[in-house]
Amino acid sequence: MSETSGRGNPPNISIRAISLSDSRLLLSWRNQPEVRRWSRNVNEIEFDTHDKWFDDWISGQSQKGFFFIIEHLGSPVGMIRFDLKTNKSFEVSILVESSFQGKGIAKAAIRASINELMFEFEEVTVLASIHEKNVPSIELFKKLDFEHTGKSGNFLEFSRDFRREDF
Repeated sequence: MSETSGRGNPPNISIRAISLSDSRLLLSWRNQPEVRRWSRNVNEIEFDTHDKWFDDWISGQSQKGFFFIIEHLGSPVGMIRFDLKTNKSFEVSILVESSFQGKGIAKAAIRASINELMFEFEEVTVLASIHEKNVPSIELFKKLDFEHTGKSGNFLEFSRDFRREDF
């Protein structure tokens, strides 16, 4: 799929489509306390609940969108998912393993995955909902020119339009 380097991106970052074999890894990441801290649902997810959700996602029965694993030197270090909200808008969710945070991996993965979306769409709006105390994520989306558009509870809302012609 996409590999990024240059233009201020860390080398050896790539994204690939999610696969069935990623289910347990995703659950282990999702249940890490630091990840739960910033999530809408802060509770630990049970295996059976996750397994059903993941099977439904993979089969396309519950969600529509795009779901990628972020890799560094071929090893999984995070995930990025775009949930379809309307016919041309997606809400992005991203996580990077704590030992790889602060290295520009999330920024590179967002760019690479939006590039993938541009193969499918002429234009899209990407939405991000970020916990108001998650300063690194807020700064990340600001650096990527997302505009603060509002607040819902403890979450700040951000948005940015992308057009294929810009890629």
